[in-house]
Amino acid sequence: VGDVIDVKILNVDAERGRIGLSVIM
Repeated sequence: VGDVIDVKILNVDAERGRIGLSVIM
């Protein structure tokens, strides 16, 4: 279940320039 959410988050991060990765870390 979490895998689907992770994939969506990764896709969004890639489009935003990986801004989300910084937030997750």
